[in-house]
This record gives sequence, C-alpha cells and structure tokens, in this order.
Amino acid sequence: GAHVLSYNLHGQKPVLWISKAAKIERGKSIRGGIPVCWPWFGAHPQNSQMPLHGFVRLEDWKLECAAEIDRNTTSLIFYLTESDIAPHFIHQQFNARLIVTVSKSLKVSLEILNTGNESLTYTAGLHSYFNIGDISSVSVKGVDGLHYLNKVSGAEEIRKGDLIFNGLTSGIFHNITEATICDPLMHRQITVGVTGSRTIVIWNPGPGVENQFPGFACGDERTMLCVEAAVPAGEDIVLLPGEKHELSTIIRAS
Repeated sequence: GAHVLSYNLHGQKPVLWISKAAKIERGKSIRGGIPVCWPWFGAHPQNSQMPLHGFVRLEDWKLECAAEIDRNTTSLIFYLTESDIAPHFIHQQFNARLIVTVSKSLKVSLEILNTGNESLTYTAGLHSYFNIGDISSVSVKGVDGLHYLNKVSGAEEIRKGDLIFNGLTSGIFHNITEATICDPLMHRQITVGVTGSRTIVIWNPGPGVENQFPGFACGDERTMLCVEAAVPAGEDIVLLPGEKHELSTIIRAS
C-alpha cells in the first residue's frame, strides 16, 4: 500500500501512531501510519461493498527510485497503474505516484496522472494517524472560526476556539491549509500542512473503537488522533486526459 508506518525524530517519541493490534498483511487495512486513500475518500459513493477509502492502500506498489538528496534528506517514490488493479475496481487509465521525503519534516505526496482518453474523477486523502499523550489533554489550533461539517451531528457548523476532544469526533474543516496538535503530555506540537487541497479532516473514534473497526485495540482512541489532508466528496478532482494533480501533507514536530 506504499504505506508510511513510522516517522521518528532522533531522541523523541514516534510522531506517527500505529495500533498494537494492527495486522501487517497483504490486502488488509493497517490502523496507523499514513494510509493512502484513493480513488475515493470514505465510503464508495455508489457501492457499499467496495473497501472504505479506496483500494490503493491494499495493493502492491512498485518502488520507482530511492535517493539521498543531501545528508539530512531521503526521498522514495512508489508507483501504481491501472494494470496493477483488478478491473472491477477501476476501468480508467492512471499513473499514481507516492513521493515520500524524509528530513527534519516528513512530506508525503500523492500524484495522480490521467493517462487515459477520458476525464478521471476522484476523491482522496492522506489519512495520517498521530501519536499523542492522551486525547483528553490535546487540542488542535488553526480551526477557530472555520466552517466545518460535523460528521457526528451531520450539521454544518462554525468552530469556536481550538478543537478539544470528548468522545467521537469527526469533522471536515474547509478553507484550511495548516493545523497544529498541541500535546502537553508529550511536550510537543505537531504541525500538519496541506497542499493540493484546502480541506483537513480531524478524527478520533472515541471509546469502543475495537468494536467498530478490525485492527484496533481496546483503548487505542486515547493515544491517537487523525489530522488528514483530504479531498472529500463534493470537492472531487476532475482530471482531463494528460492532466495531473498532487495532494501533499507536510508534518513537522517541535
């Protein structure tokens, strides 16, 4: 799945989170790291039998290249095309590349090129899971005053103040390109930047996540928070033949 599993700065606790119950198996979703969501984000718009968040995170990507850019920076590029995919998933031609750049920050970019003769429409996401001290103590800055879709209530709302957490939280925040997780227990901040979209999804499943999704353990909701670069339904990318689009997340911990 070209899945980034961990990112650590020297002498610090892991920035990314992965469940103790996560299964690293071919064809299985991994609960943690940065799953790649494409060509749909969330549930399939027409077929509920299709996998949540698309199929590319379940497929075998190929390594295009790995390069040391300088003494502090390494880049890896993975790719996937329609020829690698079962035809019942997609009938259109595409070239997907995942570009992972590791340095004092982590940048992950999903680049989609339409190699076919008709338009290609999709949604996407980089579903980043972050390692936190405790969900009850963290907050997210950068959302005050923003319009967002509260997926729990189903209502469009305006956020007042920093986001804090008390149970299930799922929000699609509009007109935002950066949010910061403030974590007093770990004495750090994690800043999540986005390019190629102006939407960030913030999610914590609340208690009982192990009963909602396979691959989670009891209590996992306490130590993880998702802050995701996203192109959700209603903001679909439409690529004409030969066009490409890049969605990126840039992660900095301090």
